Amino acid sequence: MNKQVFYHDHFPYSVIFDKQILLQVLQLCKEKMPLETGGILIGRYSEDGKKANIQSITGPPNDSKHGRYSFYRGVKDLSLQLSELWTTTGEFYLGEWHFHPNSWPIPSPTDIKQMKKIANDSKYHCPEPILFIVGGDPNNQWFTSCHIFLKGDSVIKLVEDS
Repeated sequence: MNKQVFYHDHFPYSVIFDKQILLQVLQLCKEKMPLETGGILIGRYSEDGKKANIQSITGPPNDSKHGRYSFYRGVKDLSLQLSELWTTTGEFYLGEWHFHPNSWPIPSPTDIKQMKKIANDSKYHCPEPILFIVGGDPNNQWFTSCHIFLKGDSVIKLVEDS
């Protein structure tokens, strides 16, 4: 199967990654190891709005800041890039991805605060942003997590379809 699916048994929503997208994420993680890194998730929803299809990602914009235990995703040129994608492909911002080197892919309190802010800020036009985290060592053993942040205060952890 060329897709990786994340789902929840009691929430009718799933996130679908093309495996090629996951390989791109891992490559960006390898390039920044042992520093944190990240970018944004881009794609579209299914007609019923229950499946988020991740079509592409960005790496970290040039104004991003990488640390061993922190990552600040910059914004340089993202608005232009997203505007062009919307116009040419109909794809748009779906959420964030980032890397926790040599650690578990568990959202930190900072991650949670930022994602809740995005879910509740109308300028993002994304009331259910996705947070995808890679943890561990992308050259050896790595792990992933995928969460959906609902407008308000709810967080839903999805599981990987095996």
